[in-house]
Amino acid sequence: MVEVTATIHAAPNSARISTTASAALYLGRGGHLLGHPHSRSWVRRAVRTGLRVARTAAEKRRVMDVWRHVHYLGRGGGNVFPPRTIRLSYYLDLPCLRVQPEPWIPAAAVTIRYALPGGIPAWLGLESPLQALEIARSFVADDLRWPAIRDLSPAVLREVVRRTREGLDWREVVRGRVLWEPRWLLTFADPAVGHDGGVYVGAGARYLGESAGGKLIFGWPLMRTLDGEESGTCSGPD
Repeated sequence: MVEVTATIHAAPNSARISTTASAALYLGRGGHLLGHPHSRSWVRRAVRTGLRVARTAAEKRRVMDVWRHVHYLGRGGGNVFPPRTIRLSYYLDLPCLRVQPEPWIPAAAVTIRYALPGGIPAWLGLESPLQALEIARSFVADDLRWPAIRDLSPAVLREVVRRTREGLDWREVVRGRVLWEPRWLLTFADPAVGHDGGVYVGAGARYLGESAGGKLIFGWPLMRTLDGEESGTCSGPD
């Protein structure tokens, strides 16, 4: 463990924070267990209890700064989303594993929005583009990637999917503005930058094909049938 954390500490990055102290302290002063970062069940519980909706202006600005200055698609600042984009952002802090993190960088963050019509596979048979949401950005701080913590990114994505399926959070954002119920949550992986979508499959997403631009499309069906099964076509593209 010492060798691993030393390697992380040796790689400077604005989102890469030494976990040497937290690795020694996550058992807690006095021997009380504060966290178990190599236990999937602990990670799932930490995400379920710790994931927050960015509601205040300060929280929204904190997540947006990740997309502008840390995420690979937005480094350098500037507008990340078109004006008036309806979106919802989540963030996660894990103070028991990050004793002295940089003040504004969360452990993880996700922003969802309505999917762009051109990216929705026609064979899904949706009546409106407003029946598809998209994970527009997702992020996990470098110091909390494997092997520092186990499967944090899939756990965060699964929790976002769970909340969306149960009608939490997103329904609050669009209340009184949009009548369509979302049926799919989509996301994309770009092989051109080395992404194969494995993290999405690990979070339970289905592979839905390839976009016109060569990106891999993955998705989670959001609606459930009366018997509790997830609805949505399973045939896939021709």
